[in-house]
Amino acid sequence: MSFDYEPVRDEKDALYFTHAYKQAGQNRLPHFHKSIELVYVVKGEFISCAGQDRAKADADDIVIINSMDVHSTLYRTDCELYCMVISEDFLKIFREQTENGKFPHVLSDKLFNAHNILPLIARFYREKDESNAITAHGYVSLILGLMVARYPLNKGGEGTSALILEVLNYIDKHYCENVTLESLSKKYGYCRQYLSKEFNKTIGMHLKNYVNNLRVKKARELLSSPAPRTVLQTALECGFDSASSFYRAYKAVFGETPKHG
Repeated sequence: MSFDYEPVRDEKDALYFTHAYKQAGQNRLPHFHKSIELVYVVKGEFISCAGQDRAKADADDIVIINSMDVHSTLYRTDCELYCMVISEDFLKIFREQTENGKFPHVLSDKLFNAHNILPLIARFYREKDESNAITAHGYVSLILGLMVARYPLNKGGEGTSALILEVLNYIDKHYCENVTLESLSKKYGYCRQYLSKEFNKTIGMHLKNYVNNLRVKKARELLSSPAPRTVLQTALECGFDSASSFYRAYKAVFGETPKHG
């Protein structure tokens, strides 16, 4: 299984906001980010997986993906959605006031959601291109504040390790280089065992597998380009030390062998 970290979602003042239509049978592969993701279901039904929790969501449910939850989606029917991915810059007051509390996975008071949350989200979306930073922060705070007043929060715990976030950002920029548990342990001044344990606990997979997932996805992108290239050339360019290790990693992620350029 491949889990992608999405660092673009965690940029300081990022607010990803879209009004989307999804077709039945589509899916969103497992990924994660430090930002909170809020999905308002206008129409349709889908299955949301977040961490170990799997839940059904349909019209007027709100799905919440908390920080660093590995999550994926399978759309059972055609769906209309509003999706907001809210970065840390927009979450300061929420974090302080709730002591890093976490929302339940699905907020299912449909009447409350439809009467109180949907009109705000829809209005914010209509006005987002003309909104300044103060307006945007105001909308986000009001939406989160109304949800906090209605839905009990779960204890937030210690949150994601700053070390692991730094490691993830470094890997995202350098995964085609010689990135190993040993090199990262030396770079950040931690023993291999501790770094390995923290990474596995947070991400749910071994660091080597995570790096290889990024490499094979980059390799697939390169192999699909019109420029002529061999599989070995691509494998070496993406950080693998041999064609055989590349083939194994590629098949583990995509279930097939790569096509020759």
